[in-house]
Amino acid sequence: MEESHCVRIGDESGVGAARREAARLSRAVGLDEQAAGRLAIVATELGKNVWKHAHGGELVLRALDGGVELLALDKGPGMADVGRAMGDGYSTSGTAGTGLGAVRRQSQLCDIYSVAGGGTAVLARIMHAGVATPAPTIGGVCVAKPGEDVPGDSWTATRTETRTVILVADGLGHGPDAAAAARTATRLVAANASRTPTDILSIAHEAMRTTRGAACAVAILDAAADELLFAGIGNIFAQIIHGDGATMGLPSHYGTIGGDLRKVHEQRAPFAKSDGLLLATDGVRPKWQWSSYPMLWRHDPALVAGVVYRDFAAGRDDSTVVVARAA
Repeated sequence: MEESHCVRIGDESGVGAARREAARLSRAVGLDEQAAGRLAIVATELGKNVWKHAHGGELVLRALDGGVELLALDKGPGMADVGRAMGDGYSTSGTAGTGLGAVRRQSQLCDIYSVAGGGTAVLARIMHAGVATPAPTIGGVCVAKPGEDVPGDSWTATRTETRTVILVADGLGHGPDAAAAARTATRLVAANASRTPTDILSIAHEAMRTTRGAACAVAILDAAADELLFAGIGNIFAQIIHGDGATMGLPSHYGTIGGDLRKVHEQRAPFAKSDGLLLATDGVRPKWQWSSYPMLWRHDPALVAGVVYRDFAAGRDDSTVVVARAA
């Protein structure tokens, strides 16, 4: 279950909240003292940047296997020259100008997407010593509706030798009961990674009959066949983004997993090494135009997911965006 923890930074106190959430996740994943210290520095610097340069934004944190991922998202003035901003001594707010430089030095991975006048997104990963940074082929954001403690959405990804199996679930409603329904679906994926999307959704349907149910979609990226298998029930948005910039929608069908399931319609589509996949729950408005985000698809999938969440989350629902590339 790839739950994110969102700290909304509306004033300076948000920087402290971000640092405390980072410390909590550090303990949860068992970071060693050195890594925990680096995480504290990164969380503090990212929080300060969001507040000082954009006057507010969000820090989205996610526990990894052996580390913590941070996404700083703002809709501020952006940066015309990201390379220059990464250098120590550069500042637009009268500070020492070491913020992004410190983030880069203290992280195993640091990725930035910024457009002048269009905001900034910064991704950082801090891992245990000796633990490799996850390969940048899949990433996501899963954030609770404002006012809720846990998201009613859930997502997970399982890799086999030739396949990546992704499931996104949106539990009906919000809060703990919706979360329980969605997590029932995601817990089933690892044990059924060799099955088809139809099989996985059918198994989830039976397991979720005692829950309030969920909208669910399963996508399987098959590297051996260069194809994608997809099936969705309920309001889950899915889109293939081809290497040439063309897009292809993958329709989900009426019903509720765990409730009213009539028939699963499975779709196959070519999926080349240069292609990408985006999945989103209905807390995210599918109104974006990729042409408005030059070069974004060259960045880490988690950063791409963060930018889509930042700009298109409705703010009245749980919001999940998952982005994957062919392995």
